[in-house]
Amino acid sequence: MQGALAGRAGVHTMSSAMGLLLLARHRTKSATGLLPLARHRTKSATGLLPLALLACSGDHDAPDVPTADASEVETPAPPRCPSALQWEEVATLPAALSELSGLAATPAGLVGHNDSGDGPNLYLLPWGDLSAQPTTIVFADTPPRDVEDIAWQDGDPGRLWVADVGDNAAVRTDTRLYKVFASGETGWTNGGAHDVAFGDGRARDMEAVFWWPGRGALFGLDKSLDALPQLWRFDEGQGQWRAELQLDLPALGSADFFVTAADFAHLAGEDWILVKTYFSLLAFRVLPGVSPEEVFSSEQACVLEAPPGTPPAVLGEAITAWDGHLYAAPEGQGAALLRAVWTPAP
Repeated sequence: MQGALAGRAGVHTMSSAMGLLLLARHRTKSATGLLPLARHRTKSATGLLPLALLACSGDHDAPDVPTADASEVETPAPPRCPSALQWEEVATLPAALSELSGLAATPAGLVGHNDSGDGPNLYLLPWGDLSAQPTTIVFADTPPRDVEDIAWQDGDPGRLWVADVGDNAAVRTDTRLYKVFASGETGWTNGGAHDVAFGDGRARDMEAVFWWPGRGALFGLDKSLDALPQLWRFDEGQGQWRAELQLDLPALGSADFFVTAADFAHLAGEDWILVKTYFSLLAFRVLPGVSPEEVFSSEQACVLEAPPGTPPAVLGEAITAWDGHLYAAPEGQGAALLRAVWTPAP
């Protein structure tokens, strides 16, 4: 089974008939891109959130602040996006992963989990044989409500973050993060759970989390039918963890809605944040020293859309990366695990 995701940088329109039907219900065209009909959040002309300007007042003169000559400021070159991703089937998912909802690449192999209803179970597929029967990792004593994604954090020890944050009706008050520590080459140890509250006091549906090494924190992207996805940062608080709003994603194709997975990846010598939707894959280049607003901008994005006939695995709810390869898979009994090489265009 093979398929491709065609790519280019910048805003694009959906080529999937299903995507057009769904998106037409929720948004309208503007001169700068696709915005939701029901509501949208204020953005500047560049797609970035406004930045507050801090000023000082007083009786004394302000000190001279050196400014860089415009000729000395280097503008980063645009990201080199793959012209297409060619996916190949590398394994058939085991029966234990019949409703795959998230993947994380670890030194031991790929770790996957099902959507709600499977109990506190993760499944490890070893790199040596991705078709082998998986090792079950039990991450809690009681079943979670709706695990939607997992993320790997390198370290000593490394750890998995399990995000019990699914909330289609946006009514939950018991969202939670679990930690699972790697123990040796094949062992795993439960690291406990953290209750999470969103900073604005509202409930949200979220299906995508990732660990951002340069910022030393776990981040999540919410999922909404009538607004742009928002980026949230999880931080330890008094008694419980809090998710604080960071920014709105720019309006880039189907990323306006239906964000289903995310991951931080090192590909072709550069760092990227991958954002998966039902109809496309977005990759945001992470340059050293830049702000989240600069990372999540149209100038740093590769938009890889799914052309007609794309295998369902490419349109699934899981994405991760390891050793220069992307891995994706859908829900479904006996579904294919697909792999693609990230090859930037010349």
